[in-house]
Amino acid sequence: MNKFVALIAAVGLATGACGTAGGTAAEPSNGPTTGPAASEPGAPTGVPFTFQNINLVVPDALDSDAEGTSVPRSDDPDRDWFNVAPEHSKITLSYGTGAAPVGSQIRVYPVAEMRQMDRADDIDRLRAALTNPALRSPEALPHVPFFNAAPIIAARAEVLDFHDGHGIRFLTEYAQDTVPIGNSGLFYHFQGLTSDEKHYVVAILPVGASILAANSDPNSEVPSGGVPFPGYRGEDALDAYFPEVTDALDAAGTDVFEPRLDVLDQLIESVEITS
Repeated sequence: MNKFVALIAAVGLATGACGTAGGTAAEPSNGPTTGPAASEPGAPTGVPFTFQNINLVVPDALDSDAEGTSVPRSDDPDRDWFNVAPEHSKITLSYGTGAAPVGSQIRVYPVAEMRQMDRADDIDRLRAALTNPALRSPEALPHVPFFNAAPIIAARAEVLDFHDGHGIRFLTEYAQDTVPIGNSGLFYHFQGLTSDEKHYVVAILPVGASILAANSDPNSEVPSGGVPFPGYRGEDALDAYFPEVTDALDAAGTDVFEPRLDVLDQLIESVEITS
């Protein structure tokens, strides 16, 4: 049995060009801009946001600010292999700041440089999963490149298109040992590629489910409709626990999740990378 724990190494936040500014996101710029959305009739409303060559719309239902940061290149594997990456862009959202391992964020990496730095394993996992629906297990799906742990579930996995590309979103939690699934560690995870395969998109967006315990404490109360943690008495019960939680999340109605999954989908679907 694979064993993991819900503790993630801290992600190094880089200094660089960051901030928000008022205005309408009509053209890409070197700094972030926000402004009221001009939506089509019946389309979800939200606030456009632009940072460098990345445009997106933060749905009104998410009630979140956004901030852009340039993360500098890190290429010292002896110091921290998980943070080895080329210079890339990071957009931080203000909702769910206290939830999930590292808060709410979307990162955009240059694919060619990820390959040059030998960090393309997850890009290859993503490409394989997009072409083969059988590859939707926690082990087979792409992992967060800067986490020093591994996913223990993959629920609600679906292919999702954005403006100029496509990817896969799913609900997951990361761990290094066997612990219960709880809302303190659950997040909506998206990985995608632009159609020209020049840009690699990674999103970590905290989400809660009313059928899960508040945290990963084995003694936490599990709400009605959830799956009780069997404790550490036997491997058979533990082996069954994670698939049962996955099945419960797959079968749950839209009102179980906060934020709603369709709201997070709208955020990802709005992503547009202009160059």
